[in-house]
Amino acid sequence: MDDTGASLRIVVLSNLYPPLHLGGYELGCRDVVEGLTDAGHAVTVLTSRHGLEGPRADGRVIRGLAYWPDRPARSWGGLARMEWGNRRSLAALLADLRPDVVLVFS
Repeated sequence: MDDTGASLRIVVLSNLYPPLHLGGYELGCRDVVEGLTDAGHAVTVLTSRHGLEGPRADGRVIRGLAYWPDRPARSWGGLARMEWGNRRSLAALLADLRPDVVLVFS
């Protein structure tokens, strides 16, 4: 909470997020998100759609980013287009939510 006692609007950006994860790092990210939520903050997670057929929102977890191991870029141009799409997704979420804080994980 800020110095007035109000909760913060927080966006968490992470390449992977449970239950779709590859190791412990993503589980640590989830623990941070749960702790912030338990403290009364409004937390939204933007993560990849790794392992899914397409974008999906699970409550406050938005699985909309491209993840390069799922669809390897065949060229630098393809990788640039994928990253540009991810950047647009993040920019749209930030414009919509206007968070007080953005936390970036792996």
